[in-house]
Amino acid sequence: MPADRKYEKLPGSGYASTRGIVVAGRPTRSYLGTDHLLVVEYPAPAQESYRRFPYEDIESIVIARRTGLGKRIVSLLLIVVLSIIGVFQANLFVYVMSWVVLVPFSVLLMLEIIKGPLCRTLIRTRVQEVELASCSRWRAGNRAVDLIEKRVRAAQKVETAIPPEVGLSSPEGNE
Repeated sequence: MPADRKYEKLPGSGYASTRGIVVAGRPTRSYLGTDHLLVVEYPAPAQESYRRFPYEDIESIVIARRTGLGKRIVSLLLIVVLSIIGVFQANLFVYVMSWVVLVPFSVLLMLEIIKGPLCRTLIRTRVQEVELASCSRWRAGNRAVDLIEKRVRAAQKVETAIPPEVGLSSPEGNE
């Protein structure tokens, strides 16, 4: 890698998904380069897959909320409540198993609440649309979109059209 290429890691981390199903063991990371966005996937422990998106080629960045966080929280909460009920049982086996289930699921529940809402962040170019799996939470997605948008605007110098002059002619004709 040339010394002049410096990369800044985008906030967030995530796993690549195939048709909405998260594939375990395929973490992805996204980096901002000087002239491009770099998405790195790790499909296997000894493999890396790179995708470069020059800022000039990015046509749109889309961030959209995903549903499902409420269902995840409700299911985790249900497991935690059932485990708490099991803690108060007289049977030793049920008591121990309730604590074994209660502790990890309570931690998972707290993490889901702290991480916040889910989202999808998409980068569109003329030839492809790619989801940034590393930006799967709303806060991380918004921060990443802000960082990418600044660089895309700097790379794509958009000329504004001259506004039409108002009042020169009326739609009904000259009066």
